[in-house]
Amino acid sequence: MNTQKNVNQRLAKLYTQDTKQELSSEKVELGVVDNLKAYPKGYSKYSNEGDGLMQKAERLKSELSDIKQALYKWSEVGDSIADDIIKDLKQFEKEAKELGFNAEIQVDYSAASDVFTKYAKAAQKYEKAAKEL
Repeated sequence: MNTQKNVNQRLAKLYTQDTKQELSSEKVELGVVDNLKAYPKGYSKYSNEGDGLMQKAERLKSELSDIKQALYKWSEVGDSIADDIIKDLKQFEKEAKELGFNAEIQVDYSAASDVFTKYAKAAQKYEKAAKEL
């Protein structure tokens, strides 16, 4: 009888261990199934966020393109003003020479000459910024 009792005890232990293993295995499988169920739900959020970022990128890209064009135009405006200043400075020099005085001593001539350089540098700066975009 002792042997039978011993066998029954061992069988009970084995059955309990196998049952625990099976339950543990099923628990893992259920956890994986829960994960699998979450992916389709998560994709919707993921996709919406990604599409939103792409739309924002397109808006920014368009805005950047507009700014680039505006900078090029603004550079052209500065170049045009600088060309006008040079033309007027040369005209003034010619007239001053005919009247017999040095154009450079006239305050407005000096101020226009100084601002010519500022316009030219600013136009170059705006053009460079546009090229970098």
